[in-house]
Amino acid sequence: MLFTLSVDTPVSFPLVIRPNEHVTQDNFLEAISTEKERLREGLAKAGAIHFKGFKQSLESFDPFMETLFWDREPFNPLLPGIFSGGRNLLAHNVVETTYLDKKLPMAMHNEFAYLPSYPSFICFRCLKAPASGGETAIADFRKVYDEIDPSLRKRFEAKNVKYNRNL
Repeated sequence: MLFTLSVDTPVSFPLVIRPNEHVTQDNFLEAISTEKERLREGLAKAGAIHFKGFKQSLESFDPFMETLFWDREPFNPLLPGIFSGGRNLLAHNVVETTYLDKKLPMAMHNEFAYLPSYPSFICFRCLKAPASGGETAIADFRKVYDEIDPSLRKRFEAKNVKYNRNL
């Protein structure tokens, strides 16, 4: 077993996965492949995984996604209309973040929810940690949904509320 993970016990959000002494840069993808079913179970239970302390290159990011999410639907992040701002392709299927003026808040949102077909999984990768700030806030929207008053949820559902993008 290359990761410390138990899906039989409650997990935090996000589930944090750290490499043990057997995981190296050279065997990282093999380790992910060996543990992919347990990792997917952990992801389903926790809602998000934070892989922490893995020293991987930008070029290894897409193979990592292919290994862990072997059954994902193809998704081209650079198709016209997907992003509201310009993003550059950094590696295969890896794009830069949205640049936003630091004075403007980025509200919590479901990534790509405005698309007719959106990815089942999304991953973020920090290439260079900032000196301060720079956090990517995430939320378990299953829990957010559960926190909405049931009568309000029914009204949203009855009216088939959808996202509007106002730029």
